[in-house]
Amino acid sequence: RSLARGGSWPTCPEGNAGRLGFEPYFACPTGTTPMQRTGGDTDALVPAPNGDLCADTSKPRRDCHSGDDGSCETTYPTTPRQARTEPNYVDISTANGAQRFYFSLRGY
Repeated sequence: RSLARGGSWPTCPEGNAGRLGFEPYFACPTGTTPMQRTGGDTDALVPAPNGDLCADTSKPRRDCHSGDDGSCETTYPTTPRQARTEPNYVDISTANGAQRFYFSLRGY
């Protein structure tokens, strides 16, 4: 109930539980980098751990625009990242190492 009213996530140091984490997307495929668009005039891609795109930075392309400035920018092939239905997580340490448990707080 406290969480639903904006309270903080309860901690449990005795249970070796870590802090609440948020990972909105699954990992990008091997060889690609998580990125997001800047949203500015250039709409450039920047590395972002929770970015919504996966970019293959090994395949740069040069895109030049016609017009007054004739500017060029480097772009990369991108694919959308798969969103998690359970984006929240907590890490719990056990004798066998840490284990991550995912869940959703949507609707709370």
